Amino acid sequence: MKVFTKYITLKNGRRIYATEYGIKVFCFEVEEKKKKPDKLDLESTERGCQA
Repeated sequence: MKVFTKYITLKNGRRIYATEYGIKVFCFEVEEKKKKPDKLDLESTERGCQA
């Protein structure tokens, strides 16, 4: 997934703005996080707990 942002914050806390480099935004690729199942997943509660 591509991410577009007008600034990047460095590890030391300094922000670098895209306009300082003559561009509108920085663009970079990041991996998508796997979606965690919801806490209230009905299928898992039906299988795991019988009240």
